[in-house]
Amino acid sequence: MRRSTIRRTGAAVAAVTSLALALTACGGTTKSDVKKESGGAAAPAGAADPDAPTKKGLTVGFLPKQVNNPYFTTADKGGQKAVESLGSTFKEVGPTSATDTSGQVSYVNTLTQQQVDAIAVSAQDPGALCTALKQAMKNGIKVVTYDSDTTPGCRNVFISQAGRRISAAPRSSCWRNRSATRARSRSCPPRRPRRTRTSGSTT
Repeated sequence: MRRSTIRRTGAAVAAVTSLALALTACGGTTKSDVKKESGGAAAPAGAADPDAPTKKGLTVGFLPKQVNNPYFTTADKGGQKAVESLGSTFKEVGPTSATDTSGQVSYVNTLTQQQVDAIAVSAQDPGALCTALKQAMKNGIKVVTYDSDTTPGCRNVFISQAGRRISAAPRSSCWRNRSATRARSRSCPPRRPRRTRTSGSTT
């Protein structure tokens, strides 16, 4: 029970952090914005001005893997609190099944058509959402993934709460589970070399 609470709290923190990054990006002037205004070609990725104030009145769409799932309900409540505290509008949409990838794609397209300012999404599949998310970014929407990532070129930022837990975990615990995924093993701290015991010599 305690582990479940910790995980939900961690997901909420990840969602809030993702949202803050998205809103900062929306509030800043990017290189691509400057090029668009000057009539030049947009850069592949613009860097937000860290000194620019966060805009208010934005609309941020949260798209979890599955709505009405207690894990994501807790996480997205944290996101809603952050959005509203920044004077913006929170909108949550998503499939009722955690395996409805086509449903997630449809929701991304809908949010794009509604011209939201940012999308925070927990992807069911790392590649399936790419076309839709790239179209969203092409339309100036900031995309942040949390909990489950897409391929890197399909979003602006990825926040991994799980990665933090792994990094903070004891070495033995982390490496014990290294076979689960390659990504997890890469997150483990370097293994300490084993000490070789030598027997004392007798003369």
